[in-house]
Amino acid sequence: MNHRERYLAAIQHKPVDKVPTDMWATIEVQEMLCDHFRIKTGKGSGKMIGIELNGGALSRDVEGIIELFDKLDIDGCFNLMPPYLGKIPEPLAGYKYADEWGLLYKPTGHGTGSYDEIFSPPALAAAETIEDLDAYNWPDPDLYDYDRLPGLAERVW
Repeated sequence: MNHRERYLAAIQHKPVDKVPTDMWATIEVQEMLCDHFRIKTGKGSGKMIGIELNGGALSRDVEGIIELFDKLDIDGCFNLMPPYLGKIPEPLAGYKYADEWGLLYKPTGHGTGSYDEIFSPPALAAAETIEDLDAYNWPDPDLYDYDRLPGLAERVW
C-alpha cells in the first residue's frame, strides 16, 4: 500500500499492511533529518501558508517533507487550513504573533532551536455566561479562503 491508500483504508476501518505513522518535529529536527538523508528538495522555500505538520510548521516545501517521509518509511499527515483573509489582532508586547482566534504565540527554546508555543490562555477559557460567548470576537467564517483548500490538498496527496 502507498501512504494515501494506507490512511484511507485505516479511516474506513479496512485492513492495512501496517499501522499508518506520522511525525511531529520542530523545524530544526526536520532540517537535520533532511541533511542526514541529503534531501535538497524544497530547501530554503520558506513558510508554507495553509499546510503544516500536525505538530507545527514545515521547514521546507511539501515535496521535500514528502521525500523525508519516504526516506523514513512513514506515512506522514499534513494539517490543511484555509488561509484567513480577515484582520488578525496585533500581538501584545513580548509575543511573536497572534492568530485569528486571538491566541498569542512566543518562541520557546529547546536547546537546538525553538518552536512557537501558545502562552496566553484563550479568551474563551474565562467565559462563564452566554453573554461572555456573545462578546467574544469570533473569526468570521466567510473570511477564510476555502477556494484554496483543493489546491493545498492536491499538493499533499
